[in-house]
Amino acid sequence: GVFNMRGAGIPLIDLRLKFGLPALKQGDETRFIVMRHGDDVAGFVIDRLTMAIRIKKTDIGPAPDTISGDDTMIEGVGKQEDKIITILKVAKLLKRDF
Repeated sequence: GVFNMRGAGIPLIDLRLKFGLPALKQGDETRFIVMRHGDDVAGFVIDRLTMAIRIKKTDIGPAPDTISGDDTMIEGVGKQEDKIITILKVAKLLKRDF
């Protein structure tokens, strides 16, 4: 879909569909995240947002060998305290599949 943000039409991408998951009806916890990569801007529908964090580049490692390469959506793995966080490639998320 498309939504209006400050007078500009922004594409809206449902990440459930992008990852091959069944669509869900939007509820009270549904959120939209807007991302920019270069000149590309899009909004993403997510089921819920538990927290937003910043991770230092020094705390980000490469994607595991089993899923690395140009075809993967995984940029790397972040580490924060006792948590491991999968970091996705924004350029891949913004890639048009049609």
